[in-house]
Amino acid sequence: MHRCLTFVAVLAITSVVTGCKTTTDKSTVLDHPTVDSPSTATSLSSVTPGADVLFAANATQASGSFDVPTATFSFQYVLSGAPDEGYRWIELVEPDGNRLIENGVQRDIPNPPGGVVGNTLAVIVPNKPNYKVKPGRWTFKVERAGLPEALQRPSTVKAALVTKEAPNKVTAAKLRVHYWFFDGDAITAENAASNPEFAKITGTFVAAYAAAGIGIVPSYGRLPASLNIAYSFENLGKLVESVPRDDDAINVVFGKMIPILSVVAGLSTHLPGPVKVRGASGIILMNGAGRVDTPQARGLVLAHEVGHYLGLQHTDVDTLDDTENSPTNLMYPDTVTPWAKFSEQQTQLLLYNPIIEFVP
Repeated sequence: MHRCLTFVAVLAITSVVTGCKTTTDKSTVLDHPTVDSPSTATSLSSVTPGADVLFAANATQASGSFDVPTATFSFQYVLSGAPDEGYRWIELVEPDGNRLIENGVQRDIPNPPGGVVGNTLAVIVPNKPNYKVKPGRWTFKVERAGLPEALQRPSTVKAALVTKEAPNKVTAAKLRVHYWFFDGDAITAENAASNPEFAKITGTFVAAYAAAGIGIVPSYGRLPASLNIAYSFENLGKLVESVPRDDDAINVVFGKMIPILSVVAGLSTHLPGPVKVRGASGIILMNGAGRVDTPQARGLVLAHEVGHYLGLQHTDVDTLDDTENSPTNLMYPDTVTPWAKFSEQQTQLLLYNPIIEFVP
């Protein structure tokens, strides 16, 4: 058993009563993820492998660089390394020398990247509204943590740059969500699309993102019952690594895996989560019981956790100009109102994420 740098975004909700029209879209049931994109949606995203980040034996920091193309609207840089290590950003420097992150402190990023559960770390730029990505060579420094025996050896971290081009015209946006269910549970990959309880959960979730102009494209997958055990934060990485994730979707796992989920009901393993990079690990966990006792409330939890995975912070630490620390905002860290929604600037940050597809 090992311990990594562990920073997780969670939400505790007691009881929320709301009604919401259920929305349906294209869906598939899969054992392994191969979700087809809607013919009208355009991802405008591409993945470029980066140079390996090399940690020398006994070293806790390493440096690297990557080149951002001229036509880039936004990008995510993803690091994925050893399973018994965790990582955090120390520096992120623009081509002109401006430091977005310096000495581990986010100087110019009001919605800073979080840490990891497991061995993956990501950052999204822009991470503030009305920011234009600067093309050219970016540099960074990253720190690793782990057990002493892990840090004594050299280590190689894989890197990838996910870029998103600026759209010429956008009328709507779409987000693919891949729901995973454990064999033997009441809601399964086969019956989820017609299950009344699940329809209420996803109806609330879909409505929250529709209000931000983002449509949800669902698909479904099965996980073996042997994985549905009581995970702790220390060995949560084992579950994250075991889910055969869909790289083009937000992966949401329903089950009772972590004791703390009896209190908080939902968990994003990363903030932001890695997208479109094969081999990078990140999921959202949703519990079927606990303090959240209605399907509608669980739908709001899901909307909140997906917001974290896409890069949004809690309202009590978010410094965006129009974000109120109020239960009317979906990223409020406790009970939210049935009509909670994202602010305009939060919505802008969501659209920067490379996994959001634009509909021309």
